[in-house]
Amino acid sequence: MSYEQTSDAFPLLVPGLVSQEWISFVMVRSQAYGPIVIGAKGTYYLRHDRYEGENLLANFGPHAPTI
Repeated sequence: MSYEQTSDAFPLLVPGLVSQEWISFVMVRSQAYGPIVIGAKGTYYLRHDRYEGENLLANFGPHAPTI
């Protein structure tokens, strides 16, 4: 399922997961944006190498956002 399909079917799933302190982020495939990383404080669009909010991958090294 794409992120959009998952969000339609289970709207609280991803927000519920990323709100847990032991989960840094969830990686999903969006129909519109390709692979994205979603966290409590931001979203990283891997295909476009840009993010909104916090850079969720900053602590994982320079090669983390490579697809």
